[in-house]
Amino acid sequence: MIGWLPTRKGSAPSLSRSGNAVEKTASCRSASRPIAAALILAGLLSVKPALADKRACSAAAAQKVCSCDLTKLRPLQGAVGMKEVAYKKRIISDDTKHQRKKLKKHPIEVVIGPGGQLFITDHHHGAKAWLGAKTKWRVNGLCKVVNFDKELPSDFGTDEDQFWKTLKDRKLVWLKNERGVDIDASQLPKTLEAMPDDPYRSLAWFVRKKRGFCKSRSEFAEFAWADWFRSKFPNLDAHDLPSNPKNKKNQTVNEAVKFAHSQKAKNLPGHSDADCKKDDED
Repeated sequence: MIGWLPTRKGSAPSLSRSGNAVEKTASCRSASRPIAAALILAGLLSVKPALADKRACSAAAAQKVCSCDLTKLRPLQGAVGMKEVAYKKRIISDDTKHQRKKLKKHPIEVVIGPGGQLFITDHHHGAKAWLGAKTKWRVNGLCKVVNFDKELPSDFGTDEDQFWKTLKDRKLVWLKNERGVDIDASQLPKTLEAMPDDPYRSLAWFVRKKRGFCKSRSEFAEFAWADWFRSKFPNLDAHDLPSNPKNKKNQTVNEAVKFAHSQKAKNLPGHSDADCKKDDED
């Protein structure tokens, strides 16, 4: 039974329901929950997931490109140059569709380690930039499993000691922190988000982009240059560096390019006493 409740003068009347009506309403709501859940499972109601371009990375099949969760990728170096990450993040945000096509062509390279974990061997900076760009793909990155290419076992099982020994022997891990100090494998950042900034690594990237040295096939070549620059610019701060590699007026970068062309750097990977060929891949 529904009746009018007495109200104060000037206020609108309100309705009250009988106990049976309230029980009936609660019962209807309770009954609707499993129906809604069934509709979601059937696809009639949608809970929008993050997009994925490819199947998940696996050692079981040869995949040129596969889908990987950026939040779960394990770094194999102690730091990144955040100036490079910030620049790449901007260009991803400016033209996401085009940058996604480039990522399919040059995916994040990973090896499958103990317990099926994915460890990054190349493109740490690009991976961190995609994670921070907040695109419609959210945390879904594009990777390529390179165990075969790097002549590594396809399955390390749970043998972490053998895994790290193999990576060290193949020079596939850079065991130094953001200050260039030696660290153990256990001290590496566990996620992309946890990777600290090394401004000298940013400097090395700017110098290469200005063709101060050539892109090298040597693993972690730019970290070798970063360590070399530490003695040349002992008080370097990230604020001393530009935001864009096309900046031609930054004094620090221009001076570093001159150092890179000198014979003092002749033993470093990619050294050249003249400008290298233009390379816009990364």
